[in-house]
Amino acid sequence: MGGSELATQRLARALAARGHEAHVLTLAHPGLPVGEREEDGVRVHRVLRPAPLGPLWGLGYMRQIAGWLGSREPFGAIHCRGLYLHSIPAASAGKRTGARVFSTIASTGALHDLEGLLGHRLGRMLAARALAAPAQLIALSPASEAETLAILRREALPAPPIHVVPNFVEWPRTVRPPGARPSHRLLFLGRLEPVKRPDLALEALRIARETIADLELRVVGDGSLREGLEARVAELGLGAAVTFAGRVEDPRGELDSASALILPSDTEGLSNAMLEAMAWGVPVVATDVGGARDALGEPRLEPELGLPAPAEAGYLALAGDAHGLAKAVVSLLSQGDNRAGKGAAARRRCEALYSADAVLEKLLALYRGAVPLRSRA
Repeated sequence: MGGSELATQRLARALAARGHEAHVLTLAHPGLPVGEREEDGVRVHRVLRPAPLGPLWGLGYMRQIAGWLGSREPFGAIHCRGLYLHSIPAASAGKRTGARVFSTIASTGALHDLEGLLGHRLGRMLAARALAAPAQLIALSPASEAETLAILRREALPAPPIHVVPNFVEWPRTVRPPGARPSHRLLFLGRLEPVKRPDLALEALRIARETIADLELRVVGDGSLREGLEARVAELGLGAAVTFAGRVEDPRGELDSASALILPSDTEGLSNAMLEAMAWGVPVVATDVGGARDALGEPRLEPELGLPAPAEAGYLALAGDAHGLAKAVVSLLSQGDNRAGKGAAARRRCEALYSADAVLEKLLALYRGAVPLRSRA
């Protein structure tokens, strides 16, 4: 469905493949098998069915989670994807049983997990209960950690231990070399929803084509904005320069034929599309949100000059800045050796920082309690 679901799926499968007993508790969902079943060695429980009764939905959701956890205890670790209402019964179960409890901060900016909780009528009380000992937090990047701490201070909430552990991507053994790929093909990979700003990708393409006349964009994904985007392509006179591929189950072929990934989101936690592109040796042009700066390598930001910010594995632009994105695209694609070098750097960084082995080692140490706790004020 989205980044959090994909990251959860990858984590559960990787744990099961390494001999751990992994359970995923989630909502029943139309079109998916209901109840309990084994999928790739993971016990998946699509059993949560809270009644759709406004505020009572949340109460029913938490009560069903608490009941399920109570019937299955003890777990060694309980890991919540996103700091949300489910973090409250998880923290209670951890206090009762001694299980280690973690909530990953999945979003940043206006969609930050804590802002979502605090937006409820009893938000501050809910947040305090979700953060109660033995709860610990996982941030996907140092930027997310800093943002989370700032919100905790602003709200005078207790700061539990925070650990920085990113998402990971499945590592391909071989990839198509840059010289065998098209030299001027941008790839947008993601949901066609407002937060992902696919409209900015179209605007950046129009501007960049003033310099690179044969530049094209392939849009992979689907969502509520598709019809409007197709109309916008016609308005901008882009015609055959833009291809809409729809939703693609396996993006490997798309990545192997891309010159660069464009990621114009308003907010991200740590983009799985970005990590996938890096693993395939595809350099990235992204907005400076969430974990992009850390993933691509610390850039030199010069917004006052209107310049794109070069990073080791791509370029960064300011959120909402179509001209900055376009300048970054031109800087990246106007020289083949620049594109190839940043693509190679992207693959190296991904292997070192965002491969399954690198990330699971950190997570398993947390699950086992092998990482000393440190409170953050």
